[in-house]
Amino acid sequence: MPLSLWSRTLKSLSDAAPIGTIVHLGAGEGRLVPDFLTAGARHIVLQEPNRAFHAALKRLRENEPTIEVLESALSTASGQQPFMSFNVARQSSLRQPTQLLALYPALKEVRKTVLETVTLDQVVQTVAMDADLEHILIIDCPGEEKTALDQLADLPPAKTFTHVFLRAGCLPLYHGSLGVDALAEQLKTQGFEIKGESHADADFTHLVLTKPRVTPAQANDTETPESEDPRVAEIRDLHRRLDHSERLAERLHADLEDLRDRYGELLKHSENQADLLGQLAGRLGTKEPE
Repeated sequence: MPLSLWSRTLKSLSDAAPIGTIVHLGAGEGRLVPDFLTAGARHIVLQEPNRAFHAALKRLRENEPTIEVLESALSTASGQQPFMSFNVARQSSLRQPTQLLALYPALKEVRKTVLETVTLDQVVQTVAMDADLEHILIIDCPGEEKTALDQLADLPPAKTFTHVFLRAGCLPLYHGSLGVDALAEQLKTQGFEIKGESHADADFTHLVLTKPRVTPAQANDTETPESEDPRVAEIRDLHRRLDHSERLAERLHADLEDLRDRYGELLKHSENQADLLGQLAGRLGTKEPE
């Protein structure tokens, strides 16, 4: 069986330079972990919200001090949110499916659990990321791909990922999500370049993107008197924080609309139940005794 795009890339990267940290958002049952270990990754973070996969990840962690398992879900903010487990386990999500239903007409929710949610900054806050090593972020978290990219842009310089592996639907599959092309464009605005892609699955694309390293000489060439002004740096920081707040507000608004829709559906269902009970009570009340 030929190696997948991600497995081939891991091998080529490890042959060229040492790999520091790999963070896998949506690690599933950890099928890529042997490749991570073979590549010599110094720290492996496996985040997986679906409890159906937790036992397998814990087994992988045994006797492997480099592996850390997080039983949480990536979201726009830390806290707790309901997580929907579907009969297609890999597509389980915090978000309501939209065009995913066209791909899986028999898709149904089998379980809903309240999970801890965290941000990408919280995932990596205790991870040491040496600037001389290669660091890889794998994004395979259905419905939260845009969340991951928004938060990737806001990470501090000390938490810089040099490579992103992305799996996403060709179309937006969940409420508030984006298709793979829009996600790739967002990564390009962050300085990443597409180095590989696989369309082996007609509905989901796998990408490998790399951010070229900036040498000290290049950094000096791009410096301007304006960039040395602390007031300009402060303004840029305020713009960055404003952009982040606006993205968060948009996502929260979308979540609110989703909750309103769900509430309306539940209310309608409840009213139908009440009507049926009323009809049943009326029939029982008018029935003549034998």
